[in-house]
Amino acid sequence: GVSVFFEPVSVTKSARAAPFLQRIAYLSPNEAELGAIAAASGRSRPLGGGLTEDAALLRSLGVKNVLVTRGSHGVLIARGDGTCQHLPSLGVRVANVNGAGDCLVAGVIRALVGAGNGSLEYAVSYGIAVACEAIQTAGNVPDLVSEEGIEASALQVFSRRREIAT
Repeated sequence: GVSVFFEPVSVTKSARAAPFLQRIAYLSPNEAELGAIAAASGRSRPLGGGLTEDAALLRSLGVKNVLVTRGSHGVLIARGDGTCQHLPSLGVRVANVNGAGDCLVAGVIRALVGAGNGSLEYAVSYGIAVACEAIQTAGNVPDLVSEEGIEASALQVFSRRREIAT
């Protein structure tokens, strides 16, 4: 019973996950990676379908939670129970996007296993806050920041979440 978190890192590599979707508890593709995984699944996709439809397809194939990263547009959470939420990004100055996805995943995992209130929505909010710190620095890893600062940013994101009709 180990929960697997898969961060695709590229369109090419993301498609390779299709045979293993039923083993993935958390999947964090960007929009292009989401489309590639959905296409590689071998299942038909609705014409004109969008993010929520592709995420629903992956959930139907066994992924418990799909976290679609959308850069400055935040993250779409498609949960295993069929609900979807949008969590916004923070309006920060971007210096370098390298490492942003990795920092988001690290923040989500940190919040799921040790910080926060235990909800996936808060964990993603926390991950967004960590990623926003990362993209403000020239390097791939942000400078040390206070836990209180990350939590304050996460609460700002969390308070602006909204449900999406599916």
